[in-house]
Amino acid sequence: MTTRRTTRLSTLDYKILDSLSRIEFATRAQLAYWCGINPATASKTTARLLDIGLLGSITATRPAIWHLSHSGAQIVNVKAPTDGRKITWSVMAHACHRNALEIELTARNGQFRFLSRQALLRQGFNPAHGEHAGVDGGNRCWFVLLDDYLMASRRIARSWQRRHAPDRNHWPDPMGRTWCEVMQRYLVCCTDAIHAESHRAWIATHDIPADLMEMKPLWPQ
Repeated sequence: MTTRRTTRLSTLDYKILDSLSRIEFATRAQLAYWCGINPATASKTTARLLDIGLLGSITATRPAIWHLSHSGAQIVNVKAPTDGRKITWSVMAHACHRNALEIELTARNGQFRFLSRQALLRQGFNPAHGEHAGVDGGNRCWFVLLDDYLMASRRIARSWQRRHAPDRNHWPDPMGRTWCEVMQRYLVCCTDAIHAESHRAWIATHDIPADLMEMKPLWPQ
């Protein structure tokens, strides 16, 4: 008679699964940051979780992108990001750039956390691609427009002022909200230095109350 081996998960295993339940996609370095471990430990742990079927990875480029598998998602009671959806490279890369920006804004402000899409839907917003909102250590609300895809500069005003069509399952009022009604800070972040200059000039010309920040892309062309 053979006995079935039981997989035991460590506290660190759960930390990695919990982190991915919030951010969906991440690099190993980002997981190391949020779990408070060194990159070597992150590499060893993610490899083991991949081996036992709790993580998936996209390894076509470096750094690789990690996400919950269906089994891993079940453990932390969320849907796997790849369940029933075709996820494009741009969506996964954008999520990792958002992570990098959250880490940078935390370093600058002492604390920063992006709100989930579900949390924003419950507040009458319906974010488009690139639109994010978060709260810093001083409880200031930020609207962040993350450009890692060479967006047109005119979107800087349009996103800030657009009235959202709310998801009625979360927000019963048919009138959605605008970012400019609620947010106390507006940040435009661009991963292309030359394109960032176009945004900077557009902001100044149109008197938009936005700060502009440049960030190095995780996957340089």
